[in-house]
Amino acid sequence: MKLFGFLSLLLTFQAYQTYQTAFDLTPYIRTNPRQARKLSQVKDPLGIIPQSYAGFINVDEQVGNKIFFWFFKDVSGEPRAPLLIYVNWLPWYSSVVGVLYGSGPIRVTVNNETIGYERWTKSWVEKYPVLYIDYPYGIGFSYTESGEGYRASQEGNARDLLEFLNQFYTMFPKYLRRDLYIGGETYAAGKLLTPLAYLLHQNIQNKTSRIRLSGLFFSAPFYEPLLQAKYFLDLHYSLGLVSNCQKFEMAENVTHLEKRFQNPFNDVTISELIPTLLPYVGLNDDSNYHTQQGPPPQLYLLINSDHFKKIINAGHAAFRNNFDPEILPRLTREIVTSSTGKMATLMDNYKVLIYNGDYALITTTPMVEAALANTPWKGKKEYLSSERKLWSVNSELAGYYTQVGRFCRVIVRKSGYEVALDQPENSLLMLDQFITNGCIRP
Repeated sequence: MKLFGFLSLLLTFQAYQTYQTAFDLTPYIRTNPRQARKLSQVKDPLGIIPQSYAGFINVDEQVGNKIFFWFFKDVSGEPRAPLLIYVNWLPWYSSVVGVLYGSGPIRVTVNNETIGYERWTKSWVEKYPVLYIDYPYGIGFSYTESGEGYRASQEGNARDLLEFLNQFYTMFPKYLRRDLYIGGETYAAGKLLTPLAYLLHQNIQNKTSRIRLSGLFFSAPFYEPLLQAKYFLDLHYSLGLVSNCQKFEMAENVTHLEKRFQNPFNDVTISELIPTLLPYVGLNDDSNYHTQQGPPPQLYLLINSDHFKKIINAGHAAFRNNFDPEILPRLTREIVTSSTGKMATLMDNYKVLIYNGDYALITTTPMVEAALANTPWKGKKEYLSSERKLWSVNSELAGYYTQVGRFCRVIVRKSGYEVALDQPENSLLMLDQFITNGCIRP
């Protein structure tokens, strides 16, 4: 018994040491926000990374839920530029990757097998302050110290994210005077950020929040999962990747899955769910049909290096960017839960931009349109009877768009999921025109 007690104490101490490697800013935020801001400064010895702040915020001290963020001030220094929040797409894809591969201001370099990084001047950070958030727990650097910390509901995720935002604004209070735009991709947009924006909307209505939520910009949002999944292979079929029989077979499989989820005692495993929603069609990477290229492996080596983690205040925290066996089984029912009602409320009350690349093969254009056709917002009838307009940039066709009231729908040409990567200039122009004018301007 004594030996067992000693081993238990030792394991507890080791776990404590592991978690302590991730520096917690929350105690400083509560007592001295200025000190917290100073401690979170990213200090790049090479001077390549623009002014930014990074670290961990503890949103639930009982279970130790720590969210990692990386915040970039806009390079332009425009005092009225709105704050943008961004969370990357699937529940196993870190937003830190987006900093080095998507809309962020850094790119990985490889010279004579030496991995480094360089400045990227076509990022969103050139014009807007951008707050990148690793979420959910177990993704990127964010983690929980307890199995009870994993959130398996939209409400739980929304509460933790809003607590994170409140602490962030305590650190950076001047941004409370600026407009806020919440953005993200696919699963993050539909399942994490839509509930967050809805909760924030309720607090604003109840006058319990001073955050100036002004709009949402979502890339291929996945918010009506089982309905959207039935249209997963429509684009694949039009490209000749699958047959008509395969397309209908998948829709039938999803319908069967839908019936099983109606029974609360019928447990659908994650190993059944993922292949049904994301069937394999022989491609190496579904993010871009034409390029078939995901992030380079050197990117992950850089992020995982002790040197880089020290620069961004991640300490020795583990970095994950793949399926977490702790997370996904807990999310089985949450993955298929609809947030359409929340999306409709947001579309009725705020500016909303929904966009996607025409080469993206996971949450495709037909899937997004199916969800929009099922969303009971006030402009639905007008949108369904509207026509696409051509969007040209410098006499070249950049995409297609539709505007109905405060809703803006854009299809970006020659782009996969990472629109900011595939079309950096046009993605920034699209975002700028949405923020400034509400949608694309001819």
